[in-house]
Amino acid sequence: MCILEKGKFALCIIALCMGACEQKETITMTFDKKYQTIEYGDTIKAADLIKETNAGQIQYPKLDTTKTGKQKLKFQADGKTFTYTVTIKDTKAPIIEVKEEQISFEAGSTWDPRDLITAVRDEVDGALTYAQTPSDQDKKQGYYTFQDLPDGKTAGEYTFVIYAQDKNGNSSKQTIRVTITEPAETKPTAQTNPSTPTSKPSSNSTVNSQPSAPSEPSSPSVPSTTPSSDAQTKRAQIFEQVNVERSKAGLAPLALGSGSFQAAADLRAQEIAVSFSHTRPDGSACFSVLSQYGVSYTTAAENIAGGYPDGYAVMAGWMNSSGHRQNILTGSFTTIAIGVYGNYYVQLFIG
Repeated sequence: MCILEKGKFALCIIALCMGACEQKETITMTFDKKYQTIEYGDTIKAADLIKETNAGQIQYPKLDTTKTGKQKLKFQADGKTFTYTVTIKDTKAPIIEVKEEQISFEAGSTWDPRDLITAVRDEVDGALTYAQTPSDQDKKQGYYTFQDLPDGKTAGEYTFVIYAQDKNGNSSKQTIRVTITEPAETKPTAQTNPSTPTSKPSSNSTVNSQPSAPSEPSSPSVPSTTPSSDAQTKRAQIFEQVNVERSKAGLAPLALGSGSFQAAADLRAQEIAVSFSHTRPDGSACFSVLSQYGVSYTTAAENIAGGYPDGYAVMAGWMNSSGHRQNILTGSFTTIAIGVYGNYYVQLFIG
């Protein structure tokens, strides 16, 4: 009996020993190294950083990706602390969106380069504000400005830069090309007989009275020449753009003049190369050329310009001038003649 009792007692001791020697499972946590560096503003959570763990319950730290620099994160798991350090970096430059990369306007015109901009923004922080002279506060918040702006008063070819910088110091640039043209001459008013020169040019050039019986054409003050292929190309460009602009305004297209009307426009183009004015070299008003060539009309107008490289450029100059644009978009006109002589241009409108 004692032996049996001792045996039971011995077994009991062994069982207790076995229970006392059992150990708990070690808690582990490993992190995904691809997240050691995180892009500014990324939508990532602290839980995404854990690659493997056998922890039951985890208390996650706050990960703020809108703050650059190092962040030491502490994960609590079953009474144990695991630490992982990440670095938040902003590597993305601001985005500059523009309506046009090349513009043209007449010297002296009112213009604002901000009108070219669709958006200047940071992907995370949103729109950047304009700062003519960036302050320290602008640099903290992010801004955009312009560099090397032309004064807009002197004709020529220029470039300027839209410069943007976000609050984390990333920057981007967008170059804009600018063509500033010489002012296109404004046409004179002729309210009575168009053969009578007016004393002062103005933007209203309609002629409301029928001219008297045309006189025989006199000898041109500047010899006429057959238009070159370059002149014909420029004329076609101008005619095309005139009717494009009229179509945009809901107006009927103009017919292209020919014969004596075209000859009158050709002569005026040669004349303004000699005297850039709505007054002809002989001292008469520009509209006297219509009578000279026997062109009948009820109302008429003239646009002139010089120095533009082609028909598209001169049309851009005229459309940027309110007086010249008014002539192009006058509904009562039905026919246009276009004179081109080198880089001198004339539009004669009649209705």
